[in-house]
Amino acid sequence: MGDGTKQAPCIMCARVTAHHVLARQDRSDDDVRDVYYFLACAGCGAVSMADIWNAGGQDEAAYYPSPISRKPPEWLWKLRFLFGDSERPLGELLHEIYEAVQGKQNRLALMGIRAFFEQLMIAKVGDQGTFNANLNKFLEEGFIAKIQLTAIKHILESGHAAIHRGYKPVEHDLSTALNILEAITETIYFHEQEAKEVAARVPPRGSVVKSEGSLPPHLTRPTFPNPS
Repeated sequence: MGDGTKQAPCIMCARVTAHHVLARQDRSDDDVRDVYYFLACAGCGAVSMADIWNAGGQDEAAYYPSPISRKPPEWLWKLRFLFGDSERPLGELLHEIYEAVQGKQNRLALMGIRAFFEQLMIAKVGDQGTFNANLNKFLEEGFIAKIQLTAIKHILESGHAAIHRGYKPVEHDLSTALNILEAITETIYFHEQEAKEVAARVPPRGSVVKSEGSLPPHLTRPTFPNPS
């Protein structure tokens, strides 16, 4: 049976929230108090499990699935399911990258980011034979700006270091790499369409748009002739 609410990290909200206790299982013995809770976030409804135990000191806890520090972008599902054959693997790879992030597997996530950039460049400009040639072509075709080129090179080098030199990125560095990856991917695949939708709603030059806040004629202040 449930017993009220508990504070716990939500796997979807990416923060600690109130959770309804759906069920509990007490596995305590004479030495350790050990209770399992089946939880549902009071905000989004995501379901998780908590194991909270105490062997004589402070309470300790483990959560399943593991708490996340970063939510995947909202457009990820579109990249996985709404694009063609050349883009669908990108969506699947990015999904796997976030699985690694949530599992605190920072090296694997960074390796995945490097692979994602390579596949993204090939999808857009074809395989030019080398990583640097792909990157330069990516720049020439206008998919990135010069200011982004250096940032991408740093990410690619850190991914190479994770593969070949045992480099383990800290969470802040991984977050920076993801910020850049998300910004470039969203710009290439989603901003153009969103900009077209905005443009379709903009009236052409020379036309007059009636303000939604303007008053109807019978409510406007009357004007009177100037007495002479």
